[in-house]
Amino acid sequence: MHKIMTATRRNTDLADVLTQDHQTLESVCYELETSVTTPEHRRQLADHLITEVVRHTVVEHRYLYQAIGADGDGTLAEAERTMSELENRSPADPDFELLVNKLITGVRRHIGEVESRVLPALGTSLTERERTELGEKVLAANEIAPRAPHPAAPDAPAAGLLLDPGARLIEEVKKALGK
Repeated sequence: MHKIMTATRRNTDLADVLTQDHQTLESVCYELETSVTTPEHRRQLADHLITEVVRHTVVEHRYLYQAIGADGDGTLAEAERTMSELENRSPADPDFELLVNKLITGVRRHIGEVESRVLPALGTSLTERERTELGEKVLAANEIAPRAPHPAAPDAPAAGLLLDPGARLIEEVKKALGK
C-alpha cells in the first residue's frame, strides 16, 4: 500500500507534472523537426505546438510561478513573439520554417531553464503537500483547457476545439482555467 501511495504522490508532484508537460512539448517539437509532410499538415503541427505552448504557459504561470512568487522564467517572451509572427503565416511563406525553428528553440530554452533552475528549487520553497496539491491542480487544469487536436487525429466533434493560435487562444485558455 505504501508503494502505491508514494507512486501516486510522485506522479502528482508539481515538478513531475510539469516535467511530463515539458515532455509533451518536446514530443511536438521533435515531430515538427522530423516529419516530412504536406505544407498544410506542417501548418497544423505548428498550430498544435502553439496551442500546447499557450496552454502550458498559462498553467505554469498560474500554478508554478504564483506559488513561488515569481513572474516567470522569461524564456517564453521571445516564443510568444514568434507565435504571433507565425500565426498568420502560410506554410509556403519562406519565413514559416525559420519561425517554426525559432519557436522550437524558444520552447527548448524554456524547458531547460525551468528544469535546471526552477523545478529543483521547489523542494525548498514548497512543502511536499503543496507540491502535490499544485500538481493535482495542473493536471485538472490540463483536462479542461482547450486544446488543438493532433493533426493526425480523426475528425470528430472534439475537433471543434481547434482554436486559432494567438491572443484569442490565450484568452480561451485563461477563461477555461478560471483566470
